[in-house]
Amino acid sequence: MALKDLRAALNGALKLPIGGTVYEVAPISAELGLQFQDLMAIAAKAKDNPDYTPDDDDTEVINDAGEKGLYERALGPVHDQMIADGVTFAELKLAALYVIFHAVYGDTFADAYWASGGKAPAPNRAARRTETRTRTAAAPTTRKPASRNG
Repeated sequence: MALKDLRAALNGALKLPIGGTVYEVAPISAELGLQFQDLMAIAAKAKDNPDYTPDDDDTEVINDAGEKGLYERALGPVHDQMIADGVTFAELKLAALYVIFHAVYGDTFADAYWASGGKAPAPNRAARRTETRTRTAAAPTTRKPASRNG
């Protein structure tokens, strides 16, 4: 079986509709995608561990990212077009993070982020209930004696 060209299969540019304009963001380079993966891995470490302190490698990744440069790199030339069109910071930030999330986590996650307006997903109710019901000690193994009153 002959394979199709991979670039054609990956759908090309991302189309981001904002305020009546559709911005087309070109696919990011492999190098930039790898940088985004590193940055998201650090973010996950920090989220999961409140005492997290970046090591030297993490600090280098964080410094390289720099928020302003991060958004410019994610959006490419569309960044300047969005600024010229007068988009808000919230719109610019959401668009840039959409591109990053699309590259790292895929379209389902990124689309959900976009649809929520950049808000965190609602917590899973069942998961919250399970968290509060976990036991910290083992169940007793010795039975209580039966009543002797008759």
